[in-house]
Amino acid sequence: MVNSYFLLGNAYNWLDDYDKALYYLLRATNQIDQINDIDVKAKILGSLAILYTKLKEYDKSLAYFKEALRLPIMVQLRR
Repeated sequence: MVNSYFLLGNAYNWLDDYDKALYYLLRATNQIDQINDIDVKAKILGSLAILYTKLKEYDKSLAYFKEALRLPIMVQLRR
């Protein structure tokens, strides 16, 4: 389900329907802990960061970018 929300969010983002994009990407983040794929998690967070940049909500954008960048570091620390 997470991947479906992610894909829908990105599709609406590309169509410049930011309200729907935000809705689906946030739904994806609500279920993000159900998956163990760091790449998918980073892509979801990165997509939200890009969307918030388009919406000129730079503080939120920066927070999501930082979280996306932190994921690979957390994986390395666990090893």
